[in-house]
Amino acid sequence: MVEHFTCNEAVLGSNPRGGSVNIEEMNKIKWYHQIDINGQTTPGVNFAQQNLLDDIFIPPDLSGKTVLDIGCWDGYYSFECEKRNAERVVACDKYIWDKESAFWSKDEGFDFAHKELGSSVEKLKLSVEELNPESIGKFDYVLMLSVACLTKNPIQYMEIAKSLCKQTLIIESHIDLLDVDFPAAKYYTGVNRKTEVSDYWGMNPKAIVSILSDLDLINIEYKIINENKAVFKGDVCYQLH
Repeated sequence: MVEHFTCNEAVLGSNPRGGSVNIEEMNKIKWYHQIDINGQTTPGVNFAQQNLLDDIFIPPDLSGKTVLDIGCWDGYYSFECEKRNAERVVACDKYIWDKESAFWSKDEGFDFAHKELGSSVEKLKLSVEELNPESIGKFDYVLMLSVACLTKNPIQYMEIAKSLCKQTLIIESHIDLLDVDFPAAKYYTGVNRKTEVSDYWGMNPKAIVSILSDLDLINIEYKIINENKAVFKGDVCYQLH
């Protein structure tokens, strides 16, 4: 069961645009991400993962770079890339933003943070399958954080993400089978019948590295964040003709 928290500050807090953050409105939203809005923090449940920004290969300065955040939920990483001076950031989600749930508030969190931050992040409501470079272009950095493991078709999702990338692809995923000495994956039968967001797949790092290599990515690196999460980075290789 997802436990949500509330902010017990005053009803109105400071706002980066000189106004005030409506704490009462903020607390009505079921947040996943904890987002700092000029000293006020949204009461999300994913704080532990968010402390790992230095581990997910996002440069501290994104000046002149474009970023696509696939499966952005409340938009924490999108807004963080904007803070890091990215020239353009597109935040994309559909499953979370469209689905009625007892555990989250669709796109209300993203919209609230976007408004209160005075953000220029672009909102794109499309599924992963609907994304293609012909319609939205290509981006220097493409983030797909804890998304591929939530689908029955993780390789397809990574292929789509790579097709949208012109520099660096960053994948975060649930991992399993760390004791297996060759590329391997475990399928979690029936798990998604019991919960609204759960992993279908647990691949070991060797499997994900192999997939990224087969997608012709180079300079592949990964970091194991904890016993069941890892983040992977690969660069697009352009062949001269």
